[in-house]
Amino acid sequence: MGRNDEIGVPDRGTSWDMNFVHSTMTFLRHPQDRLTELRGDERRMTLHVRGVTEYFHGDVSKEEVSPLQIFVIARDFLGMLDHGRS
Repeated sequence: MGRNDEIGVPDRGTSWDMNFVHSTMTFLRHPQDRLTELRGDERRMTLHVRGVTEYFHGDVSKEEVSPLQIFVIARDFLGMLDHGRS
């Protein structure tokens, strides 16, 4: 009887160890998949922001587009609506 048996811990290579490793790998795979998905979403949103910015402010390929630029555009648009309403 080994020391691990005395304290209730199974020896290496048992099915308990394999289940633990499998569970851990499954647990880690989910966040990695989610991060990959979110990075793709971020790329798509950046392209949309660039498109909207180019639509309202012309070609922006010469300058860096800030992701917050869309809020400036929305503010300008709402200002135009407010001015047209009054």
